[in-house]
Amino acid sequence: MIGYDLPIGRRTAYFAWIMPEAIHIHLGFAQGILLADPLGELDGAGQTKRARWLTLKPGDPIRAAVFARFVREAARVAGLSSSERAAIQLDRQARLLPIDTQVSESKPR
Repeated sequence: MIGYDLPIGRRTAYFAWIMPEAIHIHLGFAQGILLADPLGELDGAGQTKRARWLTLKPGDPIRAAVFARFVREAARVAGLSSSERAAIQLDRQARLLPIDTQVSESKPR
């Protein structure tokens, strides 16, 4: 596995990895759960809490634009503070909650 750290001021943040395996290769992101993935291209949901990855098998086309988009987004997320990352996660969770259409309205007295 090859890991990548991003220099952020006086610290570094681990944000991505490449993991070659015998049958495929993964481009993974440590905070992948926070990446925008409207097309569901990232793997790992239900397998890990936070990490997500793209999988490339022999013969698959290299989708450079897709890979670059996720790398840029992962680098942006790595530069956020922990409270900013928590806010993104809470916002995403709130969007998944069902909306109560039976909300009672208060009557004027």
